[in-house]
Amino acid sequence: MKISVQLPILTILLTLVSVMSCNAQIQRDVRSKRSIEVIFNNKLNAKDLDNIRHELWQYGIILNYDSREFDKKDRLMSLKFNVDCKDGFSGSAEKSGLTKDSRFGFFRDYFADATYAKPAFGTGEIE
Repeated sequence: MKISVQLPILTILLTLVSVMSCNAQIQRDVRSKRSIEVIFNNKLNAKDLDNIRHELWQYGIILNYDSREFDKKDRLMSLKFNVDCKDGFSGSAEKSGLTKDSRFGFFRDYFADATYAKPAFGTGEIE
């Protein structure tokens, strides 16, 4: 059974609950600690970034913003971040010229299987 609920800041995708937002995306299968995906674009503002960092902290993931720039309407234009999943996976990325369609961020797949050549962690442009 899938239930959709609108959140103004970020999206959390759970096994049974799908939550959608156009601002940022955090995907997480809480029951099995399966995967997380965070996408940054210029629909986000400073408060959104703080909320994303707090949400990830609740999952035990440390996200720090080394630099961030906003336009006159407080929309994210560039970002440099570093992330530590506290399980041996960490990384950083930076991008300027973010747009509403940007797919820049990071992911952590807790069930990545090398037999299928699926990466367990990545930062930067997300496919």
